[in-house]
Amino acid sequence: ESPQRSRNLKEQYQNILKEASETRRSRKTLDFPFSAKASRVVRALLEKPDMGWSISTLAKEARVAPRLALLVVNNLDAGGYVKKVPGNTRLAQREALLDSWSALYRFEKANRLNFCYSLASDFEAFSAKLATLPENLRDGYRLTMFAGASLVAPYVRFNTIHLYVRSGIEDWLKRLDLERVESGANVVLAEPFDEGVFDYLQTKKGLSIVSNTQLYLDLFNLNDRAR
Repeated sequence: ESPQRSRNLKEQYQNILKEASETRRSRKTLDFPFSAKASRVVRALLEKPDMGWSISTLAKEARVAPRLALLVVNNLDAGGYVKKVPGNTRLAQREALLDSWSALYRFEKANRLNFCYSLASDFEAFSAKLATLPENLRDGYRLTMFAGASLVAPYVRFNTIHLYVRSGIEDWLKRLDLERVESGANVVLAEPFDEGVFDYLQTKKGLSIVSNTQLYLDLFNLNDRAR
């Protein structure tokens, strides 16, 4: 990467962080079926594209009420994304469904972001902190964005580490030795739009990562490099 391109990417990313900082208290809720709990059903279909589902098994998989699962399936059936057969609903248009979701989703608008600074020298040093978390907290985070992607498909270098955390931001700040900052953040703690972002855990090198579906959604509209 040329120095000029790196500067342009950094400026673009800082602008995104600024926008996210201004809107983090008023998160954007996506329309059905990509809203909060409903999106868990969509995620289940995308993560297990070859599965045939009954409404009850799909609801159990997504941890939602059967009525909500049925509403989502009916909506997706109307859009041609699934083939609805009693007891055996299947995903029909995986790429189109993912494209529809990613066209609407923006990481910085959907989630509440906490911008922080870590004294850790690099991702490896920060990862060491995550690896030493108490056992009861190791399922309480998921790496995403470039940090998550670097463990799944390492294509680019990055300077900012993003991770979802379940709850208790102040406790996470203490556990990971983070300081809140208005600018110059190198760690972003994201309070997710829904608990579904923790589903379909991937583990690499002892670290917890979001599903490939969530990685794709988070990265897709960040910038051209992320896409």
